Amino acid sequence: MIIILFLVFIINIILGLHLTKKFFNPLTMYNVIWLIVVDLYQLQLSQLQTDLNNKTLVLFIASTVVFSLSFIFTYKTKLRKNDSIIKNEKQVVTQPTINKIFVFWLFVELLEAIYSKGLPIVWKLTGSTKTYMDYGIPSIHGLMNSVGLVLMMLSFYLILNTSDKKIKRKNIFIILICMLLYLCLITRQVIISAVIQMVIIYLFTNRKRINWKKLFILVFVGIIGFGILGNIRTGYESFLSVSLIETKIPKIFIGFYWVYMYLTMTVANINNAVILGVNHFGGFAYLAQIYLPTVISNILFDTSNLYVPNILVSQAYTVSGYYIFFYNAFGNLGVYFIAGIYGILGAIFTKKFQKVNNEENLLYYAVFMQIILLSFFYNHLLYLPSGFQLIVIYLIFHFKLKLK
Repeated sequence: MIIILFLVFIINIILGLHLTKKFFNPLTMYNVIWLIVVDLYQLQLSQLQTDLNNKTLVLFIASTVVFSLSFIFTYKTKLRKNDSIIKNEKQVVTQPTINKIFVFWLFVELLEAIYSKGLPIVWKLTGSTKTYMDYGIPSIHGLMNSVGLVLMMLSFYLILNTSDKKIKRKNIFIILICMLLYLCLITRQVIISAVIQMVIIYLFTNRKRINWKKLFILVFVGIIGFGILGNIRTGYESFLSVSLIETKIPKIFIGFYWVYMYLTMTVANINNAVILGVNHFGGFAYLAQIYLPTVISNILFDTSNLYVPNILVSQAYTVSGYYIFFYNAFGNLGVYFIAGIYGILGAIFTKKFQKVNNEENLLYYAVFMQIILLSFFYNHLLYLPSGFQLIVIYLIFHFKLKLK
């Protein structure tokens, strides 16, 4: 059965390349990332990882087929008569607009710091019992993370598309301030999303050949940094203990184990959910509690006594992929539904960018590619800091926020 799953991945990787003529497309990258995740899981470096159940393999195959068919069907469907017209448009948000967004973002972040009475990095260094989970104004924090991510994309795009050194320096400063704050918040997810989105923008904006040596060094340094943040937030010995990894590794290289565990524990948790037969608990109210902003879900639903099924192999690893909560709520049909939505949206954003190559469509594409690449981790489409970026981008380009 595992061989069939790998064949499905490989066939769809090739189909994505054939359809879009680009390697970095949602169909190919979805299958690449899940192929890597399932393949790495076979190493079973942690005692938390058991052999995959046949029902789990069937679920992986079915969800992959639904995603891929949804993408292919939507991509091949002509939405308008002029669908074949390819345009290249410059639609650059101006520096004054970026400055206004930056000031707004920074002001709200300062309010959040005052509201939270400090920053997570300070709490960690001073031995406070408060953690990064205690930081921020509910719902507002997620919205501002969206704004911060879009802000970094806009600044990075302008860096790549201007010869004005003063503007370049301004936007480098904005990106550094954003990154510094998120480092102080010890929020690796936002930093990873930002890096992925900026890499996608670079790949589709830069006309030069990719320097794979520099890219390798960047990835290597990024993994080292990921591990250092992990050591600060969780602790080296604590990580090895909860991960049930017997082989020790120098602290400086622990990031590679961190990455391995985050990549593969999704598979372990999905496998556990299938084995337990967990489904149909909570329905829509359950999903609302997970994905809607806290303020809204509390108004619409009484979630105080809502039963949340525990499918985690370890409480230390809540990563469970983009469809596990749909599986818990509606079973296999929930998985097929969200996989289909992912496939359809992937095709729509790909076609929009291919037909009208402008800044707005590039930003949409970068955000959705990030959502696809992190689909093994969480449902970033419905995760407020990530998915709301699509709305922020729309507001910037369609509600005249780019005016002088």
